[in-house]
Amino acid sequence: MTLADAMVVTDLDGTLLDSVGQLSAANRATLEALGARGVVRVVATGRNLYSALGTLPADMPIDYLVFASGAGTMEWPSRELLDARHLDEVQALAAARHMVTLGLDFMLHAGVPDNHRFWYHRTRADNADFDRRLGRYPDHAEPWPEELPAGPFSQLLAVQAPGCRVTRDELRAALSPLNVIRATSPLDHQSCWFEVFADGVSKAAGAAAVLERHRVGHARVLAIGNDFNDEELLAWAARPVVVANAPGELLDRYARVASNDDDGFTEAVADWLIELGFAP
Repeated sequence: MTLADAMVVTDLDGTLLDSVGQLSAANRATLEALGARGVVRVVATGRNLYSALGTLPADMPIDYLVFASGAGTMEWPSRELLDARHLDEVQALAAARHMVTLGLDFMLHAGVPDNHRFWYHRTRADNADFDRRLGRYPDHAEPWPEELPAGPFSQLLAVQAPGCRVTRDELRAALSPLNVIRATSPLDHQSCWFEVFADGVSKAAGAAAVLERHRVGHARVLAIGNDFNDEELLAWAARPVVVANAPGELLDRYARVASNDDDGFTEAVADWLIELGFAP
């Protein structure tokens, strides 16, 4: 029997990497073992390409990087950009105007692969998490101009204080057909982030495109996540798993493994291999 007709898709921060952003020796060995078996290995992250490339080691043992929650896909060994999905410019600016009326602090990101560049609009002076993200991109962030340049644009990102005064459902209803993805801030681990993408953009859609490229059977797909921005991916995968550090809502809905600090990724893969009839 072979595992060439199988795929593992994992979130990056808080799932594959530990709490200080490191890939453990056990998780690296698991990725390498999957590659030796012919399993397609996909990292699906909310990070933009610039951020992901600055975090992942050049020899990361994966096959594909789905970044910006599915706005782009890269074949990892060659660094070839395979796919880039952008917002319609009219829809993007309409969404930005709606966020202004809601009093949200947000960022409008340039197109892939330059989606680490953005223009920002703020209404609150006390949004510490918003300031924290601005501080990550001092050379790539510009204040909201009187007249925006032409696109393409990859996404909008709204940052709210913990508690989410505006909900995802409210934004989805107002911005339909755009896709609104909820995430917990990776910076303060409390604030609400809402990412707005073109219709159909998600980690699940990016993973599905890789699956089709390799003709992998959907029944042999394992997905591992830790946060709300993994919901579509988990709902799509045949075998969805969350690490123990995931929010309670997700822990109640999906099978769980150890936390990201205790090699939950490796545990999930070992359990999955046994289910498929293979030794870990």
